Amino acid sequence: MISNVTHENNNSTIYDLNRQFAGRIGSKNYRPQELYHIHRRNRAYVWNMDMQKNFLDSILKGYYIPPIICSHSIVDGSERREVMEGGNRITTLQRILNGEVRPLTQEEAMKVNTSSIQVVVMRGLTSKQQREMFRRLNKSIKVSDGQLYAMSEEDSPLIKEALALLEDDNYPLRQMITNHFLDTRLPDNPGKKNLENAVALVSGAINGVNYITKSYNAQESKVESQTPINREEVVRV
Repeated sequence: MISNVTHENNNSTIYDLNRQFAGRIGSKNYRPQELYHIHRRNRAYVWNMDMQKNFLDSILKGYYIPPIICSHSIVDGSERREVMEGGNRITTLQRILNGEVRPLTQEEAMKVNTSSIQVVVMRGLTSKQQREMFRRLNKSIKVSDGQLYAMSEEDSPLIKEALALLEDDNYPLRQMITNHFLDTRLPDNPGKKNLENAVALVSGAINGVNYITKSYNAQESKVESQTPINREEVVRV
């Protein structure tokens, strides 16, 4: 099948890329009006200080830096480029220029700021293609089933219902859930284990016992389905 996905290669300086980087949502000095954002699918920042210093050393020595790969979207009428691969690199660039890795000499700061870096922007991706691209780009990284489910929280009725079961104060089963399990309105763990369990419960209630499973591979067709979820049926079952 031929798709309408296109991509463009942009050469930028590290200075210009950092100037337009919003930072990570929830981080200090997050700037939502900027062009580049960490995509919600991207994992949390994990580079330790040695990795950050080695990255700085690579820049200063002129070594090859892999490109930053983004998906294109329009948010509130403005272009947004969401980083799908390279989130740790772009965050570390910000930390380097903020002096959080180590102090830079004037010469080093000039070298970092003027070094070039390639940005690849993917356009025309559907939500399903974004999930597929993310998994292929990050195939060397273990991504939990819960994290895969979280990738579909904006466009999957099943995931929206599972999140409502976990987070909505007015969900009909709220008190029963809290009494018998825990207060699921509290933040989930990084692997989204609560979300895995909620998907199994909701999908099992709607689709039958074969879907009482946390496995993303088993649930994928149901995640992609746009059939509305009957909440009364979920609650009844």
